[in-house]
Amino acid sequence: MGKVLRPRAVKEVVRDIAEALVAMANADSGTVMLGMEDDGTVSGLPERYDPEKVRAQIYDLIRPRLNFRLSKFLLEGKSL
Repeated sequence: MGKVLRPRAVKEVVRDIAEALVAMANADSGTVMLGMEDDGTVSGLPERYDPEKVRAQIYDLIRPRLNFRLSKFLLEGKSL
């Protein structure tokens, strides 16, 4: 039987995204994909993840400010 995953709190996910963005800023850039599993499976982005609210929360967490692009698109009929 498969592992049952509990939905993560948006605040927890935003914190992880901010950490990943800072790490990429200290490296040579990169891409963070929400709604895609490590193995490439498209799981989709839960509707409770409002892109503008996520962007604002990330800006609030990172000092100094970090420029990043947040895009929402469909893949296999699911939002990423």
